[in-house]
Amino acid sequence: ANSAAAACRSLTLNAVYGIPALLVLFVLGTLLYLFVQDHAGRFPSTLLADQYLPYYIVNFLPPGLPGMMIAAIYAAAMSTLSSVLNSLTTITITDFLRCGDGRPRPEKAQLRLAHWITIGWGVFAIGTALLARHLDSKVTI
Repeated sequence: ANSAAAACRSLTLNAVYGIPALLVLFVLGTLLYLFVQDHAGRFPSTLLADQYLPYYIVNFLPPGLPGMMIAAIYAAAMSTLSSVLNSLTTITITDFLRCGDGRPRPEKAQLRLAHWITIGWGVFAIGTALLARHLDSKVTI
């Protein structure tokens, strides 16, 4: 933040919007748990804990809603990935690739460099994800 007042405002907004969002997620999780307890016979006994929500979405929601849920999940993932790639590229250019003589590069050259660095970080992320699939556990990473 640019000032203590801006930081204070940010924390206040986080509390105003973040806490209710967490409460909604808590209530939804509790309701799903209660639904599973009341309808235990309609869920396969082989489901793992993280498979109940997808199973519920596919098998119990009315037609159309599962597709909207999947679209929302993809949109959130793409938004997050876009932010991460932008941040990684900005950090790489700002902190590591500044000209040593202090002169700024032309804007066209910076944009071209940012384009290729973003592609590089994307390839690195995909490679890491593919590699992680073959590891024994998340702790191994």
